[in-house]
Parts: sequence; structure tokens; C-alpha cells
Amino acid sequence: MNCRINLLLALSVQFVCLVSVLEAYSNGDLTAACSTMAPVHDGTAPSTDPCPYETVPSQTTIVQGGSLTITLRNITTTSFRGYMTMAFDASKPDDAGPVGTFGMPTDGQILSCPDGVNNTISHQDNNSLKKFVQAIWTAPVDFVGSVVFKTTFVRGEAIYWVKEPSTENVAVTTF
Repeated sequence: MNCRINLLLALSVQFVCLVSVLEAYSNGDLTAACSTMAPVHDGTAPSTDPCPYETVPSQTTIVQGGSLTITLRNITTTSFRGYMTMAFDASKPDDAGPVGTFGMPTDGQILSCPDGVNNTISHQDNNSLKKFVQAIWTAPVDFVGSVVFKTTFVRGEAIYWVKEPSTENVAVTTF
């Protein structure tokens, strides 16, 4: 009898853990992916095909502390289900971390990846098809330089593109 109870308890715990993991990723809780921006999809690799989506900044020059709109959109008729976007200092490696802050995207959520606050946007629901997402990005008040936005786009569990650079870099200048 004790063996049966222990087995049922172990199976219940495994089931709860599995459901928790599935729920977290289907709802876009991607903080575990902050360092690589890669989805945690077992047995899959990023697509090597040209990415059918793009990240477009509304301006190519802003002042320190200034804001602009970024748009994630499809360039074909294919929608995307998930995304993760960060802004990086174009003169440094990505592991230096994202710069600036985001406002709430039109379809998604704001994340605070390590060493920052509100420095990442991502999908909140990967069940909805997206063709167009916008968010406001604000440059740091103490930053001058070139910024590149990088987005991971997810079409489906086995089809995704990691760290696709924006169509243009943004120059952040002094006042």
C-alpha cells in the first residue's frame, strides 16, 4: 500500500511540474531565455532560412532619454506566435546586456532580464497569431552610441529565428 501511495505521489509531483513548465512557456514567461534569447524547444535548432519577419525602429536618431516606436511585423503573409526583443549597444557583445527600457507592447508583456528593469518585451500568449506588434523604447539618459534591436521570432515550436537584427541601428546622441 505504501508503495502505491509513494508512486501516486511521485507521479502527481511530476505532472504538476510538467504542467507548470508548459504553462510558463505557453504564456511567454521567457526569463529563462534572457541570456541566449533562444526558445527552450527540445530537439530543435533555429531556422537557417531567411527570416520572414522584421524589427523596424520608427527613427534612426534620438537623444539620450528619448523614445521611439519599434514595430515587429511580418514581411510575408506568415504570422508569428512568439517573440522576444531587446536593444543592445551595437559596439559591444550581446552578453554586455540590453540597454534602455520598453513600454507595454500592443500584444505581449514586459520582462526584466538580469541587470535591468523593463529591458525586454515578449509574447504573452503564443496561441494567438501576430502580424504586427508595437512598443515604445526609451534610451538610457547616460548612453551615447548606436543601438541595434534584436528579436527572436517564433512561428511554431520547431520553426524560429534567434536574435534577428533590426532593419536599421538607432543613433543615440547628446542633447
